[in-house]
Formats: sequence, structure tokens, C-alpha cells
Amino acid sequence: MLQQRLPDAYINPIRNPQRVELSNELWQQNWDILFFAGHSFSNGGEGEGQFYISQTESLTIKELNEALQNAIDRGLKLAIFNSCDGLGLARNLTFLGMPAIIVMRERVPDEAAQKFLARFLEEFAQKKKSLYASVRRARKELHSLENKYPCASWLPVICQNPAAVPLTWQGLRGRRWVPALQAAIAPISLLGVVLLFAWLSSNQQPLEPRNWVQPTILPPVVKGGEEPHDLYVCRGAHEGGLYPGKLLRDASSCKIVYEWEEISLNNYEVLTGARDSEWQTPINGQLPPNAFKGGKDRGHDVYVCQAYYKGGIHPGKLLYVYQDACNISYDGLLISLSDYKVLISGSDFRWQTAINGQLPPGAIKGGQE
Repeated sequence: MLQQRLPDAYINPIRNPQRVELSNELWQQNWDILFFAGHSFSNGGEGEGQFYISQTESLTIKELNEALQNAIDRGLKLAIFNSCDGLGLARNLTFLGMPAIIVMRERVPDEAAQKFLARFLEEFAQKKKSLYASVRRARKELHSLENKYPCASWLPVICQNPAAVPLTWQGLRGRRWVPALQAAIAPISLLGVVLLFAWLSSNQQPLEPRNWVQPTILPPVVKGGEEPHDLYVCRGAHEGGLYPGKLLRDASSCKIVYEWEEISLNNYEVLTGARDSEWQTPINGQLPPNAFKGGKDRGHDVYVCQAYYKGGIHPGKLLYVYQDACNISYDGLLISLSDYKVLISGSDFRWQTAINGQLPPGAIKGGQE
């Protein structure tokens, strides 16, 4: 099935590999994509992820650190874990500088995992859509299963390295010099393990290693990010929910994210209050007890967060019950970032309606863009 969907890919399946076999493949070959399907889980506390390579043997990302770092340095760009409870795996991979990661945030039924993969491959590899657009379309496909598996469309999560170039299928088809010193298009290659199924693809030009950029501490004003223009914390109603987002001083709309898309709202409120706002990083995956709640989604609290992305620090939303990541809007898309801070409640915080696009006095800054 995979080869039919990916005619321009070299797929190397590894079934129930030994640790040394998987490690050797990561060391000896140049790959673009690592794909795993099978059983995985995330531990509490530090949230370290594990995945089973056989019925009795599991591995952590740390046990493959050196091999994975070598693969990333040589061009590995995308890791997909189409398996249960993968946020711990994503968290561990971010420390290695993996450009992009797709995981399932909780237990995923086989039917949902297979449906997601089929639609994702069609959009990404065949229709040549961007990684974000492909995941967004595949998530929408899962809506049809929500009568059997509630919230199935919320399971897939992207964790993006902000320093990495947005990923496309065409971008994986790197060039290499052949002995005759002529440039040739090299096919993408994939390594896959069915059951415990690692699916990688080869890039012909090694890339420089990339590191995740940590968010910086903001000055003592209520900001959500830092770029050339101030960003303010706003919120608006959409599809039955109430979501925090970002607002430019001279903009007439509040930008929120919903279903992997950026939504512009003309009717919105602006957060006002003290000019000495505080943002804190969650410790061991636990939110501060006084994290500021900025909205609601399907009955669940939505918190105001901020995260670094492409030179700025952006305010966004944190739906912690589903995902340990700050979701921000950028260039029309939802960007999900695992390194983030949350806004701490202030005694004088108030939501005020923006009139004619004018900021009310004391509008809380959430960053700069």
C-alpha cells in the first residue's frame, strides 16, 4: 500500500527490529523521514516516551540519541509516530533538533491511525501540499469517526522546530552529485517497520544540525511576544468556543487558531490590566496553579500562553487537557510549539471590547511581531 501511494519513494521496511539493527540503519544511511506504527506510551513526570520494537522490548529516544542525532545531522527532517500517547516521544525529539514531528497525543484506535495515515500521504506526497495543510486535511477526515471515537480529530499533533524551513514533499527530493559530476534528482527513500514499523526516507545532502530556540524572558509589561511590532492579547468567540489570540496595534481583527487554521475575528475583546505581567514555564509538565484562563473549548479551560517562533514571541492558546503545547497563529496556519510560557493571573485583569479597532487603555502586550 505504501509503495503504491509513494511511487517516487524508496521504502525499506524493518519488522520487529533489534535495537542494534535500527541504530545501524540510522548511522549508515541518509534518511528523510522516520515513521513508526505500533505501541508507544509516555511516562508521567518528565514525560519520557517509549516505543515497542517487539512484543517484549521497548526503547526510549534517549537510548537512540547518538544514532538519531547523526541521522538529523545528515538530513532526517520528519518523525511520525502513528502510535498511542506520543507527546513524550515528541518532547524528547525536540531536544535533538528534529525539524518536524507528528505524534498522537493520546491512545489512538487502529481505524483512526490508518485513516489518518492514508489521507496524510495522499495530501502530502501525491497532492504535494505542505506538511501543515496535509495534517489539517487528515485531521478533518477523522471527524467522521467521532461518533465512535470522541475527539479523534484532536489526536494528531505537529511539533515544529521554529528554526527549520517549512516541510514539503518536494523539499525532501534533494539533489546529489553523481561520479560524473552531473546533478541528478534522487528518489526519496523510506525506512518502515510494520507493526513496530519505522519508516524513514533518505536525503542526499546532509544538513547542519538545528537546535530548538528557547523563549526569552519578556520585559515587565504584559506582552505575549517580541518582534518589530507589539502584539496584544485578545480573544474571540468561534464555533461555540472562546479562544485567546494575538492582535496588532494597527490591526482591526483578532487572530486565533482553530482546526489548524488561522481565523481573523472582527468582534473581539482585549485583555487589560497591570503593566508588570508575569509569564512562567511549566515545570515537569505541570501548569502553575495560578495560570490565567483566557477562554473555553468544548467545556475545557483554555489558557493564555506565549512561544518563540521565527524571531518573535507570540501569544496564543494552550488547551492543556488535550496538548502540552502552545498553539499560535502564523502566516495563516496553526503552529504548535512545545517550548512555551503561560500567563500568570493578575488581580486587575479585565477583558474589554475593542471599539472601531482601537485598543482600550492598559491593553496587555503579549509580544512583538
